[in-house]
Amino acid sequence: MVGSTSQNQSLGIAIIGAGIGGTATAVALGEAGFTVDGFEQASELREAGGAVVIREPSMALLGRWGVLDDLRPKMVEVSEVEVRDGRGSIFGSTPTAVEEGEAKSAYSVHRADLHYALASKMQRTRVHLGHRLASIENAPDHAEATFQNGRHI
Repeated sequence: MVGSTSQNQSLGIAIIGAGIGGTATAVALGEAGFTVDGFEQASELREAGGAVVIREPSMALLGRWGVLDDLRPKMVEVSEVEVRDGRGSIFGSTPTAVEEGEAKSAYSVHRADLHYALASKMQRTRVHLGHRLASIENAPDHAEATFQNGRHI
């Protein structure tokens, strides 16, 4: 634990971007007792693209955050990842185990399923949609963000 919950609640944290990375960061910080506001330029939370591969360290985090049970029915176990071009031809491949002694399997899930599962663990009132970042000013004890819609935090 970084600090006491009351100390963490007095520190406001803004995360710019509510994709998979921003949402996962918000869930982790929320679990540690921090107040978190996520700012996303899109008008709705959505994730485009294909599957992502989740290895063991991330599986443990998803379990701790209470996300894994929702995702398991949508996951497929994989031992190798193939990268394909637009025609479906294999461009390259790699095993999912990258270190000696590491579990040889990982799990693939569609990025939208992962994104929505993570977002379900955030308090929706803390996600601010339609906020495209215009600038950030750093000060010694804080940072200030200005969005194209005129909001300033």
